[in-house]
Amino acid sequence: MFFTSGTTGYPKIAMHSYKYALGHFVTAKYWHWVQPDGLHFTISETGWGKALWGKLYGQWLCEGAVFTYDFDRFDASKILPMFAKYHITTFCAPPTMYRMLIKQDLSQYDLSSIQHATTAGEALNPEVFYQFRKATGLQIAEGYTATLPDEIHNKLDMRTDPTWPTTWFAPRLTGKGAFKDVYSVMANWGANHGAISYGHIGKDLITLASMLRIPVAMHNVADEDIYRPHAWSAFGTKDLESADYRACAAYGPLYK
Repeated sequence: MFFTSGTTGYPKIAMHSYKYALGHFVTAKYWHWVQPDGLHFTISETGWGKALWGKLYGQWLCEGAVFTYDFDRFDASKILPMFAKYHITTFCAPPTMYRMLIKQDLSQYDLSSIQHATTAGEALNPEVFYQFRKATGLQIAEGYTATLPDEIHNKLDMRTDPTWPTTWFAPRLTGKGAFKDVYSVMANWGANHGAISYGHIGKDLITLASMLRIPVAMHNVADEDIYRPHAWSAFGTKDLESADYRACAAYGPLYK
């Protein structure tokens, strides 16, 4: 049993089956990027569910080591030196903690051991992303969840084959094209044709698709983050998505 955080009302008990722990293998492997030879650090009080899915269940299932630092009051100046001292490789913290971390002069700390950083729970302001990326070269992967009322969930869930797994997600919007708003995403997205993953790997998938000569019809990855073969320029440089289709049609599939 867990108690919810009470952000939309009084905290209430949430029941989970024994499968809950196994399910967070995905969280640790694909969201936190926990590695058997790495050291993972999640900042969370043990009274929160985040302490279980962020420190124990999936992380141990991934055979990863977990770093624990006990403190009565959060002090960024004491936590930041820990990354270099213990060679922490993956890190997750609530947005509030990140805001407190960047108030320090991050240039005075060695954060080079961090390979992947995540946050969840509430929106993180752009300045924090910028300052952390400036100091580490890493983009913080941000995630958040919502609980649908049973009546709404059941109506939506039964619109598709009940044997299919159900995953609700909120797309990252860009304000233009198919990702102008959530309705536009759903209106343009063909059934059963999507590559959705934890973390920022969209640019890698699109690059792989171009190497295999598979055009990608719809994505929300910034153009400057995508690598395309130089020969693609001959098929257009303004509308890159259309150029992908023309290039793939001209060269043909790599595998038949």
